[in-house]
Amino acid sequence: EVDWGDGNTSSGAWGGAGNVNHPGGYVLPGHYQITLTVWDQLGAASQESATHIALDCASGVPVEVLGACGASGPFHSSNGGFTLADMSCGRIELSTSNGGVTFNDVTGDTVLVDTSNGGVRGDLDATDVNVDTSNGGIKLTFPSTRSGRYVLDTSNGVINLDLSASSEVGYDLKLSTSNGGLSVSLPDMVYSLNRDTRKEANTESLSGKDVKITIDAGTRNGGKDIGV
Repeated sequence: EVDWGDGNTSSGAWGGAGNVNHPGGYVLPGHYQITLTVWDQLGAASQESATHIALDCASGVPVEVLGACGASGPFHSSNGGFTLADMSCGRIELSTSNGGVTFNDVTGDTVLVDTSNGGVRGDLDATDVNVDTSNGGIKLTFPSTRSGRYVLDTSNGVINLDLSASSEVGYDLKLSTSNGGLSVSLPDMVYSLNRDTRKEANTESLSGKDVKITIDAGTRNGGKDIGV
């Protein structure tokens, strides 16, 4: 017998290897304790339990994932956002068609976020970041302790990045907007292009920096504030 942790159970006789599926799927996202109980021919029982994180839901309820690096994605929600907190993972992949994404003390190597109706914000430490939202701002704080590349795009929102001003960190920036201003407040920047709607610049003596970060950010209806 399988107790799915939400009031549903599945029971029967199964022989050999195989799969047992939830009878209707989880209605709400969340953490569910699944318990499998097996009886032998003499009636002796053996039991195993595991926690399942249900995230592929259409309930509109925001999903909070705490320290669950083993469940780092891909996560999908068709009607609700995500909050990730106290996580350290290799790869994190999130997508939602109607909700925002919040990071609280999250570390990863690769972080991919795709949302069509919600902002992306919080504290994130990663080397490869790709954020795409079609209707929401991007407001992220990066500690800038590791070299990497951040690609950020929104069609309707402001991009605001809080970065390290350490002399050991250098930046290569490519910023563009079709309807909004661009503001860069990083020290020792050398501009190859400096227009109201497009800027390309890098930190002076970038090649000699211990940490090198490339930022490619674009918005079609909003400004950008890149600084410390």
